[in-house]
Amino acid sequence: MYFAIKKLYGKVKPNFVFIEDTQYQQNFASFQSLSQMQGVIMGILFEKDVGFQVVKPSTWKSGVGVRGRKRKEQKENAIEIVKMIYKIDASEDEAEAILIGQWGSDILNQGQKEMST
Repeated sequence: MYFAIKKLYGKVKPNFVFIEDTQYQQNFASFQSLSQMQGVIMGILFEKDVGFQVVKPSTWKSGVGVRGRKRKEQKENAIEIVKMIYKIDASEDEAEAILIGQWGSDILNQGQKEMST
């Protein structure tokens, strides 16, 4: 996976990356794998001198209007929001990634506006 992420970096060359923070949700093996992958991604970003921010799921979800009490409802809502805004069909993971990016873009744009005033 390390080489796949490095290859993706070479293709995309991001200026800044937003990473969703990991959460333990009743499956330690998944939590551990996601945490390790987060570390790999951070290592590559440090190596390439690319800034990043780790964001809590509740922060980006409230920022882009994802609603729902349960995880399943939130994922369904994320898919609906992406379909409404971007007119594309996305999986749960794709929809959440798109909305994290949207949240991050909004935050960066807001910071630039504040800096210019």
